[in-house]
Formats: sequence, C-alpha cells, structure tokens
Amino acid sequence: MFNVSFFNNEQRKAKQYKTLNGAYKAIYHYLLIKDTKQLRHVILYSPDSAAQNFTCAEQVPYQPPKKLNFYQTRAWLELRVEALSILPAKCCLCGATKESGAQLHVDHIKPRSTHPHLQLELNNLQILCQPCNIGKSNKFNEDWRD
Repeated sequence: MFNVSFFNNEQRKAKQYKTLNGAYKAIYHYLLIKDTKQLRHVILYSPDSAAQNFTCAEQVPYQPPKKLNFYQTRAWLELRVEALSILPAKCCLCGATKESGAQLHVDHIKPRSTHPHLQLELNNLQILCQPCNIGKSNKFNEDWRD
C-alpha cells in the first residue's frame, strides 16, 4: 500500500492507494488545483523507499493520458469517407472544386461545439472549401447543400 498525505493551509488528509501509479495520479491532480490562498504539498510514503515530497504537479512522475482528437477517431474518419463518397465533390457554398485548386473539407452543418449529439450524423455534414469552412466556423448553422 502507498500512503499519501495531502496538505494545505487548513487541513491534512491521508489516503491509501494500491498502486504507485494510482498514488501519482491522485497527487498530480491534487497539485494541479491552483489556489493563491492555500499552499499545497503532498508526501508519498512508499513501502520500499524513502518518503517523497511534492509541491507542484510538474514534480510528479505521472503523465495523464492524451485525449484522442475527434478528427482522428475511427468513427469520424469512416463517416468522413462516406460523406466524401456520397456528397458532390464541390463546395456547397461557393462551388469550388478540387479541379479548381480548392481544398475540400467535410463540415458539420450544426457545429460540434453546440450540437455534440450530431457530430457523427451523416445528415449533418456538407462539403465546404477551406476558406468557406473557416469563415463559417461554428457561428452559422446554414445547410448549403443543393
């Protein structure tokens, strides 16, 4: 068991963890909390080594898992290919095509930021060229498909 004591100006809490990685994870997240009124520090007591003191998250040998970017997920990549194979290969707004030098994007008509439940719906996708897609951003919900 790994015993951890969490300290701030007002109190001390002690917890036990089964694994060293679990203890490091808890310490890391505790020290990430920024509060100018409270100084935080943590002591880790390990059964096979000396006590370790931590005062900031950067000192903790823990790397949080990286979140997979939505646009790199298998579900999105498969849906994107399906949209590109079904929808006309031109910008729905200005009519630009690959042949005219346009870089085409698969756009969410209703933005993911405001309609996350529609992010993997084929009927919420349209083809836009890069300038039109960047200009649209997440400010418009216009469906420019023919």
